[in-house]
Amino acid sequence: MLDPGAAALLVGGAGVADTVVVSVLERRQEIDLRRSLNSAPAASWTGRGARSTR
Repeated sequence: MLDPGAAALLVGGAGVADTVVVSVLERRQEIDLRRSLNSAPAASWTGRGARSTR
């Protein structure tokens, strides 16, 4: 039988992993859009620090 604390840790870990995956997928779409518009490579990194501190 699974300890309730271990079950809570697994559920919490799955929630965090899901949030990270969604964040990465959204960022990839934005970078692809900027690349398709022929922006400078450095432009795709602009604002990265601001996004990571939300």
